[in-house]
Amino acid sequence: MNRRLGAVAIVLMALAASAGVLSFVFFSQPVPKDRGVATSSSEAESSSSSSSSSETINPDPSEPLPISNSLPLVAAAPRPDQPPKLKPQPPSRSPNWKLLDWSLKPMPEKPGVLLRAASYQASGKYPFVRVEQEIEVLSNGEARVLKTVEMVGDQIIVKLPEGAPAEEIHSLAAKLGGQAATKPFAPDTWLVAVPRKLEAVPEALAGSTNSGTSIDFAEPNHIVRPMRTPNDPRFTNFSQWHLYNNTQTDMDIKAPRAWDRRFSAAFGTNKVIVAVLDTGVRYTHEDLAGNMWVNSAEINGLPNVDDDLNGYRDDKFGIDTYSNDSDPMGTDSHGTHCAGLIGAVGDNSKGISGVAWNGVQIMALKFFGPNGESPASISDVAECYDYAVANGAKVINASYGGPSSSSTERGAISRANISSVIVVAAAGNGIDEPFTDQNGNNSYDVGEPFTDWNNNGVRDKWYDTDVRGRDFKIEELFHSDRDGRDSSRWS
Repeated sequence: MNRRLGAVAIVLMALAASAGVLSFVFFSQPVPKDRGVATSSSEAESSSSSSSSSETINPDPSEPLPISNSLPLVAAAPRPDQPPKLKPQPPSRSPNWKLLDWSLKPMPEKPGVLLRAASYQASGKYPFVRVEQEIEVLSNGEARVLKTVEMVGDQIIVKLPEGAPAEEIHSLAAKLGGQAATKPFAPDTWLVAVPRKLEAVPEALAGSTNSGTSIDFAEPNHIVRPMRTPNDPRFTNFSQWHLYNNTQTDMDIKAPRAWDRRFSAAFGTNKVIVAVLDTGVRYTHEDLAGNMWVNSAEINGLPNVDDDLNGYRDDKFGIDTYSNDSDPMGTDSHGTHCAGLIGAVGDNSKGISGVAWNGVQIMALKFFGPNGESPASISDVAECYDYAVANGAKVINASYGGPSSSSTERGAISRANISSVIVVAAAGNGIDEPFTDQNGNNSYDVGEPFTDWNNNGVRDKWYDTDVRGRDFKIEELFHSDRDGRDSSRWS
């Protein structure tokens, strides 16, 4: 084995212990290696607006400017033309979303299946969301949901041919009655804002295809969510049995045996950088601070200056594409939890030990909102992938997902693969319908088996892999205990 891959191998052990069940490494088709201009956090003028406003003020120059919207954010009127039992409800993870409009249409290609589309007033960065559901009507008149796809309701993503002038996207946006971003968020890949209404996205996609403008593809700006971590009551057992199980045989990853052979993931003096794409990381945590990736040029540079000329100002530990700034401080435990499993400092008589507790650096890349349940978009995700690649990450941990696939996301992963970056993704735990991985696959041929300490496990109905351990317990890092102190505890 190549020695550099050997240096990374111990890091990958950590990903086998993360709360999201993991899939295989993806190798996509190559795309051009040139990168779009990165967003400078200080260029964004801070502004705020009520979530009930009919217009969104978006300060990020890499995203569309606000435009007039034809549908104000007001609650939906009753629909006497539709059966009340088929009225859509907000997603279970976003119960406070307000229904604005909805429709039912047959799907000729799927007899007996209806497409239920709904628009919602949502919280967070994207206040207008479209949810598409394939449903079938049961004998009692109620709907059974077969598939759900969520997307930003007033934006689409358009990929132009390589090297196409910016005038092309602005011309296309004008034809759609919308407005394009001031610059691409990925190579030749643009966001286009369109007037806000229920059918805004499908109409804009159809209009893009029939516009006469040469494009590689147009797709929704899909929404993704962090994968849930186990909440079983037996999760609270204060033992890192997944690293070393002293009561059962062959029911752990035998971490001490690996550490006896090699306790550091570093190759010489070069530590392996692992980018954690998630809800942010509490980089001040006593069990993480020593293993955080630090941008030395920005740490030692001038405030509000892009000292390393990478397109971001003051990106000392990573970036936050949700808030459009350079502070990826964790505002939810999910990202800190994953970072701790991968690389919590070991042999320091504090908290827990990560699998790769020596020789690893955690790069924090945040694209989810404050509570971790706020959905994020593919455009936010793609920017994080490109940042990780451009700033030296060798492994990307992506514990998020959703029921839809994206050409934009596959392009970002392909650029990572071209640069020999390993991408490992969550296979989806805590979901009730088919899950699409970051490479657009709906099932898995291989996967990481999970068990509890007695080797009990189950086969998940949505996957070809043996997915064990819906009850598994694992110790993780959280932001703080009730007194605000650093802590490691159970969830």
